Amino acid sequence: MTGDVTGDTTGDVTGDVTGDVTGDTTGDVDADVDADVDADTTGDTTGDVDADVNGDVAGDVAGDVTGDVTGDAASFIVVEVTSVSFSLPSPSPFVHLREQEQPYRGIEFPVGLVEAQSIAMALEKETAPRPSSHDLLSSVIVAAGCDVIAVRLTGSRDGTLLAELDLMTPRGREVLDCRPSDGIAVALRQTVPSPILSEESLLE
Repeated sequence: MTGDVTGDTTGDVTGDVTGDVTGDTTGDVDADVDADVDADTTGDTTGDVDADVNGDVAGDVAGDVTGDVTGDAASFIVVEVTSVSFSLPSPSPFVHLREQEQPYRGIEFPVGLVEAQSIAMALEKETAPRPSSHDLLSSVIVAAGCDVIAVRLTGSRDGTLLAELDLMTPRGREVLDCRPSDGIAVALRQTVPSPILSEESLLE
């Protein structure tokens, strides 16, 4: 009896207890620990990563957009077309630009009759029966998958106003020399009119 009881009891107790305690406890502990660690790690990491990524992206995008549009903030000022006028005895129409914020300095320059009409029509959101050169160029820019970032009046040389058309193309950034009147006519024809910028020394 002693042998049977001791042997069986010891065997059963040892086997069952060891098996239950080791197997179940280890499994439960592992599962719980893994679940907690996964939950905490996933939650904390995801939250931190989302916050950091969102913050970084928002900051980078805001910085890039500001830099791309205005260039050097100390040199370029955002302006808008206020009118196109033609007063005799002047031989040419004039385009009038004014900065959007105080002190509302301005600049005006002569353009050809065709360019004046094109800019005036763009201001009034009017379309011609047949596309003009500026209409065609604007359509080509869109069809090519490009965006007009801005038009910049960069200075003057021998009494001639200089400008550049800033484009974002599928191959990257392109800055093209252009006449101010052509650049403005194209900028105003974009679905969302592109910014017109003037070098600050040109404003009066």
